[in-house]
Amino acid sequence: MVGDAAGGVSDAETTARVRALGATATLLALAGIAAAVLLDPTFSWTSDALSDLGVRDPSAPVFNGGLILGGAVGVGYAVELGRALGGRTGALVLAAWVWLLGPAPVLGAVAARFDGVGGDGNTGCSETDEH
Repeated sequence: MVGDAAGGVSDAETTARVRALGATATLLALAGIAAAVLLDPTFSWTSDALSDLGVRDPSAPVFNGGLILGGAVGVGYAVELGRALGGRTGALVLAAWVWLLGPAPVLGAVAARFDGVGGDGNTGCSETDEH
């Protein structure tokens, strides 16, 4: 990674760390989605929204957990990428990534809590509610 004139870090160790964090964040999120699909026998790619996996047991904890962990590692990726780029460029990249990814783990945890995940399996919606 090449930093700008303000002194960005550009060594092989930093590059490897940034790449590893980016790959790990992506794999955690995708693995959570894939595992949730396998755990939910009623899920259908043609008739369900992907987010349905986040409100139905037994897939909800795995789906939400994967997205929360992926988002948290993604914030670490953003921090390391910002450091590697350095200066104004790094600060702008960091701010953009944290603005995009920062709320994800928190929102996922809050959504899981208010959707009834982990309780009695009731999502708070009745059969007649519109989605």
